[in-house]
Amino acid sequence: MEKVEIINFSNILITALGLGLLYVIILFKRKKYEDPFLRKVILHAFTFKIIGTVLYFLYYFYMFKGGDTFEYFNAILEFKTSFYKYPLDTFASLFQNPENYSQPIQKLITNHYYYTPEESLTIKFGAPFGILFNGSYMMIAFFYSAFAFGGIWRLFKTITYIFPDYKKQLAFFILFFPTIVFWSSAITKDALVMGALGYFIYSFYKLFIVRKFSLLQIIMLLGSLYLIGGVKAYILVALLPALLLWLLLYYKSLIKNVFLRKLSIPIFAGVLLILFYEGLNLMDTSDSFKAFTMEEISDNIVTYNNYLSQPGFAGSAYNIGVIEPNLKSIATIFPAAINVTLFRPFFWESNNIAGYMTSLESLFTLLFTLYVLLKTGLFKSFSTILKSPFLLFCLIFTLVFAGAVGMTSGNFGTLARYKIPCLPFYFTMLVVLWQTGIAKKRT
Repeated sequence: MEKVEIINFSNILITALGLGLLYVIILFKRKKYEDPFLRKVILHAFTFKIIGTVLYFLYYFYMFKGGDTFEYFNAILEFKTSFYKYPLDTFASLFQNPENYSQPIQKLITNHYYYTPEESLTIKFGAPFGILFNGSYMMIAFFYSAFAFGGIWRLFKTITYIFPDYKKQLAFFILFFPTIVFWSSAITKDALVMGALGYFIYSFYKLFIVRKFSLLQIIMLLGSLYLIGGVKAYILVALLPALLLWLLLYYKSLIKNVFLRKLSIPIFAGVLLILFYEGLNLMDTSDSFKAFTMEEISDNIVTYNNYLSQPGFAGSAYNIGVIEPNLKSIATIFPAAINVTLFRPFFWESNNIAGYMTSLESLFTLLFTLYVLLKTGLFKSFSTILKSPFLLFCLIFTLVFAGAVGMTSGNFGTLARYKIPCLPFYFTMLVVLWQTGIAKKRT
């Protein structure tokens, strides 16, 4: 923390100029939209994101006097110092593993986060900005947040392509929902992951659903996939199978002939089984995928849960039952894990400002879920989901992801950050069910 200098003339000037540049980019992009709603909402949503970034900084700077975001920043400052002394070697380190750094770089870059793959990638993403903005924390944080916003905005556009009648409702839950905005801000892994997830879904939709191929979309797809896999690879375990199912069901729906459409069901099921079987073989034989085997996953869940559930670690610990390193134990605890991710903490389980805010959002999520189910009906809701490949994707990804992070987080403070990738998809599903139910009752 001692390296973090925010309030000085140089940083204020750089932040003002950089923020002005970001707004120029947003205003330029805004002019491209013919839809008045999109033109208005992109500016308001970006401003809300900037406010969220400032609040994130203030929260960790004054409440905790530190945190991961400042550790990342200090590491970026080391990169900046190293670059001024050994520019070529420092630039090369962006594309190297720590053990391959040159001797001068190893002496100058000592922050332990550089030597953990996930943290190292997070730092390297922002390291060039550390040089560009002369080590201004706020300006670097704004660019991380801008990257997150760019991805979330493209996710919003993708979903409104599919459900164009619900733009206003979706805008609130995707662009303005406080948990998503706050925890995907500043110099954090969560900002990178949320941005990359949005870019990935957007490019996937353009390439495989719209079938509009371009080099830019391919680069966006591969780059975002690399970021997600490098920073939080476990997201891919929930994301990729659900995406594949969305793709297969979408192409099934395009088959006009009734007989061929019915015949495609066992063919698609067979393809999924073959891919699943080959995936298991790959995980068993490849060191790169060893972490995704059931044995490794279950062991990691137990270890990580025990570590993060220690009292006083990053928030309030919770207990959803004893987790043992086997599939039966995980399956038994899975419903409770989904519940804790989506609907907890309860108000009486919170003990700080962030906890109380999270509990209010969790209460809102629970009440909104119950309202939608009562308004639409449980069977009607499932029927609507099964008829829409994208809604089925939303449901599967939400349940698998929510169950996984609910088991591994161990405390509400960590869970508040970890759960945000599934929230846009969960709320999209609820909004569509809600609005569809209202539309049917009017007819």
